[in-house]
Amino acid sequence: MAGFMGRFIKVLLITFPAVMVLNQCTYHNCYRSDCVAAAFTPVLIMSLVVTTVIVLIMQINNR
Repeated sequence: MAGFMGRFIKVLLITFPAVMVLNQCTYHNCYRSDCVAAAFTPVLIMSLVVTTVIVLIMQINNR
């Protein structure tokens, strides 16, 4: 299980900034602190979903 969580965190550290940038591009590249703070929770949820899908696909392919 430790391998799964380690992989999950590594993928999350990549997907979170990527999703944040893509999200902020839809709001005219607003990177002010209030814009980023407002986007944090939805971006985190989207990143967790994307990360879960990626890690599960990686687990299935390694079998």
